[in-house]
Amino acid sequence: MSQPVLPALEILTFGLRSGGPGSVALGAYGYSWDLALRAFLPVLERIAPVRVLARPESQLDYRVREARQRGGVPVVLAFRPFQDAFFIRGAPILSYCFWEYPDVPAEALHDNPRYDWRRMAGEVSLILCGSSATADAFRRAGVTTPLHVVPPPLPPRWWGRPGQREPLTLAGHELAAPGGRDGGGPRFSPFGHPGGPLWRRALRWVTRKAAPAARLLAPPIVYDLARRTRDRLRRSRRQSGLAAAAPCSLPEGHVVFTFVFNPCDGRKAWREALTAFVHALGDRDDAALVLKFACPPRNAAEHLPEVQSLYESLAWRHPRCRALVIDRHLPDDEMGQLIAGTTWYLNGSRAEGCCLPLLEAMAAGRPALSPAHTAMRDYFSEKAGLVLGSEEEPTHWPGDDPRRLTTTWHRLSWPSLCRGLREAYDIARSRPADYAQLADGARAAARDWASEDVVEGRLRHALAAACRASGATNREVA
Repeated sequence: MSQPVLPALEILTFGLRSGGPGSVALGAYGYSWDLALRAFLPVLERIAPVRVLARPESQLDYRVREARQRGGVPVVLAFRPFQDAFFIRGAPILSYCFWEYPDVPAEALHDNPRYDWRRMAGEVSLILCGSSATADAFRRAGVTTPLHVVPPPLPPRWWGRPGQREPLTLAGHELAAPGGRDGGGPRFSPFGHPGGPLWRRALRWVTRKAAPAARLLAPPIVYDLARRTRDRLRRSRRQSGLAAAAPCSLPEGHVVFTFVFNPCDGRKAWREALTAFVHALGDRDDAALVLKFACPPRNAAEHLPEVQSLYESLAWRHPRCRALVIDRHLPDDEMGQLIAGTTWYLNGSRAEGCCLPLLEAMAAGRPALSPAHTAMRDYFSEKAGLVLGSEEEPTHWPGDDPRRLTTTWHRLSWPSLCRGLREAYDIARSRPADYAQLADGARAAARDWASEDVVEGRLRHALAAACRASGATNREVA
C-alpha cells in the first residue's frame, strides 16, 4: 500500500488525566485512553514532532497559533471520550475512540448534551476507532464523520518473549478452600458470624432488623456511626480471613491460565472464569489460574474477599488446582514475567473496544481462550487459540443510572468455557505441535493487526485524510 507524504505536521495531543479530572462514567474507563496515548507516542514521534498538553483547555489555542507562525500544520489528536472532549476550530481534530457496544449513545445523560455521541461526532474532522466494531457502531448510528480503524500499537518489548513458558514467581494471594489441595483453609462469611460478643450482636440487630425503627428513633449521627462501625468490622473480618500477599511459585511443569481484568468492570466475566476453571480442571494439581486485577488498590481490597468467598463456595469439589490473585499494579518488567510464565491467556469479556492485554499476550506467543465478538473479531480466531461461544443479551449503558436496557453485549457460554479449558490443558500437556502452531498463529495475528509498523501506516493515512480535509497539500508515493 502506498504511503502518503505528509506536510510539516505538528501533532498536539492530550489524554484524559492530563487535562485534570473528568467524568468518565459513560463508555470509558480513564486508563484505556491514557494507555492508548502512551502506546501511540513512539509511533507519533516517527511521523512528526509531538507535544503532549497537560491542560488543553488553556493551552490548545495558543499552541495551534504558535505552530502556524512557525509554518507548521497543527493537528490535534484527542484521547478522550466525547463527554470530556475539548475541541477548537483552528485545526483538524482527530478524536480517538474506544467503544464496546453495537449502538452509540444518541441522547443526553445526566443533563449533559455531550453524552450524545452521535451529535458530538459531527464536531470533529475524523474519528480514529480502536476496532472495526467501534466504526460499525458509529456507521449504524448514521454518523457521517470519516472513520479510520487504528488499533493501539504494541511496543517492541512484547515481541521478544520466548514461545516456551518460563517458571513464574510473583507476590500474590493463593486462594484456599476447605477440603482443597491443603485440606483446609480460612473460612469466613461475607455477612459475618452469627455469634460473637453481645455488643456485636446488638450492633447487627440495630443496623439490620431494627433499621427502620433506628432511623426514626435514633439521632441520624448515632445510626450512621453504628452503620460505619458495622461496615468496618465486616471489612476487617473479610480481610482477616485472607493470607497476606506472599511469593507464589508456579514451576515449569504447570499449565498456567492468566486473566487480566478490572473486577469493578461488569464486562469481565471473572466469576464464570473462576468457577469454570475449578469445574473443568479442579482435579489437576498442575493446573493454575492467575487472576490479575487491573484496578486501584482500594477497589482491589474490596473485591479480593469476594473472589476468596466464591472460591470457598466450590469447596465441595475438593479442588486440587491452584488459583492465585495478584491485586497490585505490576511494572512493565513484572508484567512481562507474568506473560512469560503463562501457558494460555484467558479472556472472558462480554464486550471490548480493544482488549489490549489479550493482544499483548498474543504478541508474546501465548495462544488464548477468548470469544471472537466486538473488538476480538479483528484479530482473534481459531488460528490463535480456542474460540469460546457467546450470545447476545440486553444490557444498559455504562453510567446510565436507571439501567435501561438500551444496548447489548455478549454473554459468555459457561459450558463452552469448561470445554475450552479442558482442551487447552490437553493441548499443552500432550499435543506440543498443536500448541506451537497456535502460539505462532497468535503472534502472527497480533503482528498483522497491531505491530508498530502496521499501525504507523494506518495512522499516516488517517492524518493525510485530515490534512486533505483542512486544505493541506499531500501527494501519494509508492
